Amino acid sequence: MAGIDTCTSCCLTTGFELTSWASVPLDKVQMASGGPLDLSMKSLKNYSSSPEVHRYFCENCGAAIFVAKDNQSWIDIAAGILRAEEGARAERWLNWNEVGFPDESTDQNLVTTLLKRIEA
Repeated sequence: MAGIDTCTSCCLTTGFELTSWASVPLDKVQMASGGPLDLSMKSLKNYSSSPEVHRYFCENCGAAIFVAKDNQSWIDIAAGILRAEEGARAERWLNWNEVGFPDESTDQNLVTTLLKRIEA
């Protein structure tokens, strides 16, 4: 599942009203070596943007990588880091059908437009 997040926290992190995330079960995410996801790898840094919410980014380039919540069985992966043959939306992998946290958006006209496009 993938969606456009409009929450205040993502907006503060990215500087834009829309953030694209792919929600993936933790047991489906693995390291390039084939091992399980290791959130303690050296170049991955994190901070808590709110209680129980941890944002991970690359220490080298600053790219957003993951958002993880305590006691959650999935992780949100920044869609911009995915490299699919068909392009940035990785539509063979992802089902784009959600607008997250629409009530928190600072631009309700934008949210209304997004919701209409998804429903169409």
